[in-house]
Amino acid sequence: MSLTRNQIAICKRSYKNVATLIKNRDKLNKLITTKQTELENTLSEIEGFEAPIKTMTGGYTSEEVLNGTYDAAQEKAAIEEGATVGQIDASNDAPVVNNTEDTVDTTKDPTKTEDTKADPVEEDNSAKETSWVNAGN
Repeated sequence: MSLTRNQIAICKRSYKNVATLIKNRDKLNKLITTKQTELENTLSEIEGFEAPIKTMTGGYTSEEVLNGTYDAAQEKAAIEEGATVGQIDASNDAPVVNNTEDTVDTTKDPTKTEDTKADPVEEDNSAKETSWVNAGN
């Protein structure tokens, strides 16, 4: 099939009109490829940091733990297993079933210890205070 001179001229004009668009398309495709590779690298780095957290929390990321998704899931699991909300065994993050012997007080922070030391004994300054009063008499 052979094109006439006029048909070739039409093709040249059309190409001239879309040439900049074709160049722009090629640049965007290259940019997409570069950004996709960058995204994959970033996701693999995130996964490397999150792997121990997911193991510790049963599949939840640090973001989910900090925004409350993890706590809500724990409470839902506790309710499904018959525990009251807030009763989670701190040793293994398992819900505690309604049993007065096995309940854990979750209102106290397990990382902080109570101050069991008695207040230091205050000195008896009554004798010293009266000594200056008596000294002037």
